[in-house]
This record gives sequence, structure tokens and C-alpha cells, in this order.
Amino acid sequence: MRSIPFPLADLLESYGRLAIALSGGVDSAVVLAATAEVLGTGNVAALTAEVPYVAEREIMAAREVAESLGVAHYIEELPFPAELRDNPEKRCFLCKKKLLGFLQGKARELGFPLLADGSNADDSPENRPGMRALEHLGIASPLRSAGITKINIRTLARAWNLSSAEKPSNTCLLTRFPSGRSITDDDLHRVESAEDYLLDRGYAAVRVRDFGSMACIEAEPEEVPRLASDGAEVASKLKSMGYGRVTLDLEGYRFASMNVRKEKADE
Repeated sequence: MRSIPFPLADLLESYGRLAIALSGGVDSAVVLAATAEVLGTGNVAALTAEVPYVAEREIMAAREVAESLGVAHYIEELPFPAELRDNPEKRCFLCKKKLLGFLQGKARELGFPLLADGSNADDSPENRPGMRALEHLGIASPLRSAGITKINIRTLARAWNLSSAEKPSNTCLLTRFPSGRSITDDDLHRVESAEDYLLDRGYAAVRVRDFGSMACIEAEPEEVPRLASDGAEVASKLKSMGYGRVTLDLEGYRFASMNVRKEKADE
């Protein structure tokens, strides 16, 4: 039996039935596990949107969590939304509105009047613009409402032996491209393949920023020296995928670094 923090347990119980927008990350996995414990697996469902800019690894991770918890899992395939093809600056808002709105409709079709996501108490509309879409749609965020932080989430995931307990945070593949860049399915596939290659080599939280003919690799700061020593082999592999030049960011991975690059370019 999982021990659920008091404010979260009360909140989940008040819902009665709940559908969870399940990504491959630890946040929504904890929401799903807690909900299954409080409401029972018959009163919860997991829904995952499968779109071209979400890496297949994330879909597989979501499937693994749902299966381990014995919760019904619905993977809904969607085409690349036309409004996101040019990677607009408002992509997070537009994406959340599109995908969560779609999953919200599916949840209601399945008999679940409310859809919840994995936003937590550390998230804010200021640094995560997509959260405004949650308010617009009326999506529940039980972790955030209960004051559960990212540190709390990791602690709970470890205690509950969730497969995503140590999984690094990830973002969709659109974040690998500069805003305003027209993106094709082939572009997405190339970035995903490059990151899969690096992840299979044992690197964590790796990003391949795509600048057309150039790839810039970001890794955790402590992994930068090892990646530099692997440079020739890694560069050769990524060039075989179509990149003409492969570089390494010596500062390592930073959240929203594409935004920083743009701001510096605009100065």
C-alpha cells in the first residue's frame, strides 16, 4: 500500500473518478499512482497523446508505468498540428491547448468528467507558458494544488518503486529547434535518432539542438568531459544522420536554452 500525503489524498478522494494525462515523466506517473491508490484502478484512466514531436521513448515510458500500476491506458495518435509547424513562440500554450483539449474530450467519452495533469508546486505560468492552457481548459493539477514539489515527487516515486523515479525531466522535440523554424517530420526524426544514440551510450538529460546543418549537443555538466572525449565518434555518427557540423555546448544542459540563445542573438 502506498502512503499518500494527506492534502493530496483528500483532494484525489474528492474527485471520485479521474483521468490522467500521462506523459513519460515522473510527475504524471506519481499522480497516476496516487490516484489509483486512493480511488482504485477502476476509477482512474491514463491517456497519452502520441504526436510526431514526442519521442517514442516517452510513449514507452508512459506505457510501462500504466501497465505496472494495472491502470487502463489509452494512447491516442494525433497528426502534427498545423499551428505548430512553424514552431511559434507560443508553441507551449498552443500545444497544451490542442493536446489536452483532445484528451479531455476522450476522457469524457470514457466516462471521466475531469482530466488531470502532472504540474507541481514548483511550476508557474511565468516559466511554463503552457500552464495558461490548463486554466483555460479547466484541467486539474492535484500535485500543484496539494503543494507537492519536485523534490517531494522524486521521494514518493522512489518509495513507490515507480519505473520513472530516476528518469530525467524531458521536453518535447520542438524545443530542440529555434522558434519560427519550419519543422518537418524528417527534422523531428533526425533529432530523436541523434538523442536516442546518445542516450544509448549512457548520457542522461541530453539535448541535440538543431540549427539546420549544425547540431549542438547539450549534456549534464558532469558528463561534458566524457562527451568531449567521445567527440570524434559522436560527430561521425551525427554527420551520418545529415548534420554537416556537430558542436558541444561546454556549459552543459540548461532548461530553455534555446530561449537564451535567441535573447542573446537579439541583443
